[in-house]
Amino acid sequence: MSARRNRDAGYTLLELLVVLVILGVGYAAVSTSFTGGNRSVDLNSALQQIAGDMRVLRSNAILSGEVLIFEILDNGQGYISNEKNVLLDQDLTLLANINNFPENQINFYPDGTSSDFKISLNSGDQSKFIASEWPTGRIMVSDELR
Repeated sequence: MSARRNRDAGYTLLELLVVLVILGVGYAAVSTSFTGGNRSVDLNSALQQIAGDMRVLRSNAILSGEVLIFEILDNGQGYISNEKNVLLDQDLTLLANINNFPENQINFYPDGTSSDFKISLNSGDQSKFIASEWPTGRIMVSDELR
């Protein structure tokens, strides 16, 4: 009877393999859900960087008394602000809707106003928006196009 008790005391190799497979599937499901969230984090981070660069450019236009230009690169993969060329991650794209000015160019004026614009930052099926508030020229960030 003592020989049988020793055999029943542990787990079989098959039981251990089943547990490892279940843990592996669970880990894969959890890690996949977190990587989907990274796209949203990257989109929000890039959106805040672009809006911040635009706010700095607006402030510099007010301080310098000169018209300063924010330009979106033709392929939508980056922009030029304060003579600084910024490239975005490959899955991010900038699209502009600028009224009465050359396409992809936003002017910031010494009185604090700017070109009337709406910019969308896209990543896959997600989009975020940056727009100017007329007449103050304030830069606004939103999840919806207004």
